[in-house]
Amino acid sequence: MAKTKKRKRHACGAVVAYAPQEHSTRRGRIGSIVIICLILVVLTASLYWQTTSFGFLNYDDNIYVFRNADVVAGLSAQGMKWAFNIGYAGNWHPLTWMSHMLDVSLYGTNPHVGWGPGGHHFTNVLLHTVNSVLLFALLAMLTGMPLRSGFVAALFAVHPLHVESVAWVAERKDVLSAFFWILTTIAYVGYTRSPKALLYVLVVFLYALGLMAKPMLVTLPITLLLLDIWPLRRLDLIGNDKKGIAKLAVEKTPLFVMAIVSGLLTIVAQSRGQAIAALESFPFTVRAANALNSFVTYLVKTVWPIDLATYYPHPGTSIPPLIVVMAAFIVIALTAFALYSMRRLPYVAVGWFWYLVTLLPVIGLLQVGNQAMADRYTYIPLVGVFVAATWGICDLVAKLFPGRAAVVLALPGVFVLVVLSCLTYSQIGYWSSGAKLFDRAVKVTKDNWFAHHCLGCELSDTGKPEAAIPHFLETLRLRDKFADAHMNLAIAYQNAGRLEDARREYEVALSLDPKHSLAHSNYGNLLNSLGKYDDAEVHYRKAIECDPKYAEAYNNLAVCLCNQNRIREAEGFYRKAIELKPEFAQAHDNLGLLLSRTGRVEEGARHFRIALQLEPNMQSARDHVNQFSK
Repeated sequence: MAKTKKRKRHACGAVVAYAPQEHSTRRGRIGSIVIICLILVVLTASLYWQTTSFGFLNYDDNIYVFRNADVVAGLSAQGMKWAFNIGYAGNWHPLTWMSHMLDVSLYGTNPHVGWGPGGHHFTNVLLHTVNSVLLFALLAMLTGMPLRSGFVAALFAVHPLHVESVAWVAERKDVLSAFFWILTTIAYVGYTRSPKALLYVLVVFLYALGLMAKPMLVTLPITLLLLDIWPLRRLDLIGNDKKGIAKLAVEKTPLFVMAIVSGLLTIVAQSRGQAIAALESFPFTVRAANALNSFVTYLVKTVWPIDLATYYPHPGTSIPPLIVVMAAFIVIALTAFALYSMRRLPYVAVGWFWYLVTLLPVIGLLQVGNQAMADRYTYIPLVGVFVAATWGICDLVAKLFPGRAAVVLALPGVFVLVVLSCLTYSQIGYWSSGAKLFDRAVKVTKDNWFAHHCLGCELSDTGKPEAAIPHFLETLRLRDKFADAHMNLAIAYQNAGRLEDARREYEVALSLDPKHSLAHSNYGNLLNSLGKYDDAEVHYRKAIECDPKYAEAYNNLAVCLCNQNRIREAEGFYRKAIELKPEFAQAHDNLGLLLSRTGRVEEGARHFRIALQLEPNMQSARDHVNQFSK
């Protein structure tokens, strides 16, 4: 006799059909859960382990880690105090700063000493792996369906759109905040089943930690309300239970207050960091059009995740009106369907509104930066899409093939995961170096001034100034008043021997941004090489005035002072550079040379040894050791 489906009346008044229990015994369920967790760990680690051999990128990793004097100093009471400052790098996420500091204390930042950058990547991989397992645990706890929950968690673990959040050290805030997002939700589920004050305090505490990792968690209280609809069934929207809505909203009042405070702190931080684009640069109509287009584009890339880039330039007014209308129609149609299916398919509504709500802070209505969209913004929002699609497809197949749904779906499910894993493995490879990353972005996007600029920087840094120059010129064609591009073009010209062109570009860069510390320091290098020591010294001191923690500027000023035979002053600046950046091998080598030439050979030799320990292939330090050991 065929087994009939169990039917249950839930709080919304609808009769919902449930598939038979996926596992009939407690031992079987536990065994399945353990196996799924192991699969998630092996699958995630096997894909992302390659990142532990990657280095840092000169793309925010310098701001967040290896050129940030406060972070490079490691975890300390002083560093923790600094982490709570508002505005550095346009963000307020003290817990993220402290996690980077802890990594520095554990692994260092030098690729030749300890694990270095690989350790920082390992932490991201570990967090993503844990997040995948925790997401599975949360969904299984909520629904009692481990197979569906495991598939959603596997999609989360292997989807190519999540590569940016994991493979990029500077995006620690994504994986760290998601960790606390999921933990907060798990604690909330525990509270709904056993409403004790201590559990609610735990929810508030975990939520506070999440907000201190990344302010994107401001939408978490709304997602908890969505879970109250399904699968917790604490809220009856269809029955117009206004008292129930009010009660559950009041229950989350402390969380909403915390979200508002975090949002205000973020706006202040981004304003101070000049991360929020001026409203006149992107009028509301332009931002709204891009937001509608992005909502749909993210969905397209979820289904067809190819041509992914680390930066998508903002289209401005260039989006065709027909595209905007079509995008608006798709969003409205999907929203209408979600509302219409609320009674029979509540997971569709919850999944869709989860996606919309969690994307809202980063969709571009309040424009942060100049990008149109970013893969990393989908890290949490796609959970809603995965849940809606997985539950919807499983229920449909269960209806069409009663009792055989698991068999019918097994092969397609494995196929999807294998294809996504292959795409993800390939996408991760682009993050192995800045040159690969931005060359890829240039190829898969159009008029990408940012990618051209970053690719030019990578080529220039690797000794290919002639190849870098066209990319800087293309950047300036697309965005002419860009101080960084003028400065980097000047460096490329300088390295290519075109000194007059370099001088001109430095002047333009400083006219656009008189407080550009890097431009001042690099212009000082050009002047120093030409023997114009007084002029060089002026620019080095301006660089330090603009950025008192700029270790390279102290080192460069010391070199200039040595050229003027001002040895005592130079020694002080070398020591300051090392104080700010203890792993600054070149400064150790320079100080060692100064000390050795002034008769302090033993002390000089110690700095040569430190330089070689930090950079074993540093030929100048090796030559100095041989020179002064005779």
